[in-house]
Amino acid sequence: RRNMSIQREEFGRTREGERVSRFLIENRNGNRAVATDYGCALLELWIRDRDGNKRNVVLGYPDLEGYLNHGDFLGACVGRFGGWIQKGEVRLHDRSISLNKTDGKNHLHGGVRGFDKFIWKSEIQGNRICFSRLSPAGEEHYPGNLKVKITYEFTDQDEWILYYEAECDEDTICNLTNHSYFNLEGRNSPGILDHELQIHSELVQEDNEDGISDWHLFPVEGTSFDFRKAKKIKKDLFSDSIQLKYGHGYDHNFYLKPWGEMRQAAVLYSEESGIEMSVSTNQSGIQLYTANYLTGEAGNEKEPYG
Repeated sequence: RRNMSIQREEFGRTREGERVSRFLIENRNGNRAVATDYGCALLELWIRDRDGNKRNVVLGYPDLEGYLNHGDFLGACVGRFGGWIQKGEVRLHDRSISLNKTDGKNHLHGGVRGFDKFIWKSEIQGNRICFSRLSPAGEEHYPGNLKVKITYEFTDQDEWILYYEAECDEDTICNLTNHSYFNLEGRNSPGILDHELQIHSELVQEDNEDGISDWHLFPVEGTSFDFRKAKKIKKDLFSDSIQLKYGHGYDHNFYLKPWGEMRQAAVLYSEESGIEMSVSTNQSGIQLYTANYLTGEAGNEKEPYG
């Protein structure tokens, strides 16, 4: 049995000539995760299927150029705020904040230059990679100097673990997440419609007609959003639900009860590969997104991701 190892190698250079690294983490099972300090993106995640063959289960680009040129946030850390903020307007106490608008009239995933478009400081600590940066006050019009630390770990139990830490010197808005697209049949397979999904949630947030979640929760019972028992993603994806029309598919936040303790939120399974993914979190929501806005750009196998 081999020991856990992390290798660092050059991934390319930005247009300004800055060096970008990627990190290869291989566990004792011979499975491998690959991440980069550019946007803290998860580039690859190789897992063995039922026949012992390794499959890469996250979408990605073959080189740094893909991440510099394309806007699908494949595998990236998004921030300061993951998701849409309608009209880019936020109320913070008695103060109105106008954030940069990037998605028409709205603010999306941190603005013109969100966290996915920076090279982060990196440090290897045992079987972990720690990425950090200071987001200065006024960046994309967010208040306060925000120190952010993101730690990635790939264990011998095939757990891909993400730790987020953020500290600001004044009240601000912060909603960090990872934007990986998972396909448990392998990322060059046609799609995820036959994946079986279970989400431990009784309530989901409504989208408005712009596809942006508001704070109104509705019960999943009797709707296309009831994943309390595992079902294929395609089962209700093409129903006449107005919510699916607003989101162009599933693009909704499922409520998990107040944040605090770590617990299982969802389970995804591919009968074709035999690979199962369990998602645990200590947060109060999990976003289900069926890649409704993917642009069809070529991915790692030169085939377009649809």
